[in-house]
Amino acid sequence: MIDDTGFKKDGPASPCVARQYSGTLGKIGNCQIGVSLHRATDAASCPLNWRLFVPEDWDDTCAETNEDASRIQERRSRAGIPDTVRHRTKWSQALEMIDEATVWGLVPPVVVADAGYGEITAFRQGLADRRIGYVLAVKPSTSAHPGHAVPEPAPAPYSGRGPSERTGTGRNHPRCGSWPSPRNAKSSIRPRGATAS
Repeated sequence: MIDDTGFKKDGPASPCVARQYSGTLGKIGNCQIGVSLHRATDAASCPLNWRLFVPEDWDDTCAETNEDASRIQERRSRAGIPDTVRHRTKWSQALEMIDEATVWGLVPPVVVADAGYGEITAFRQGLADRRIGYVLAVKPSTSAHPGHAVPEPAPAPYSGRGPSERTGTGRNHPRCGSWPSPRNAKSSIRPRGATAS
């Protein structure tokens, strides 16, 4: 099981503390985030590995200016963060922990995670490349298609002239005759009292 947990902090001095979303808090707050790998059964769970998530604000290589980079280097030095520890995505940390567990002989039969991981295509692909089954939550906006699917362009947006083709009416619907175009509609209007020819 892959998950991340927030540890609420009051000050800015703890390593990798930042204003970020924490599921533990249920909101954005000042906290540290730990990414974890757990082994779980129906009866119990046990943490196997943890990683401290390093926000970009704690990585001088992500700084936009030299001044910001110097400030971050000082902050990292005070917190004792080694130069080898840099900002990486939570899902890439999760894959690293799965690889370590595999080296230890603990190959997961299936990986379970929430939508924070499930929505990341590269994470799902990383599990598939490792031949590890998964059950991942996804957001409603996440698309899934069979491997043989061929993308098709979306239909043109409704122009507002005549009934919508999506409602089963209109010029392209087999049950209806063709609708006059605006040019033909004007020519079909007759003055009052005129007879149809």
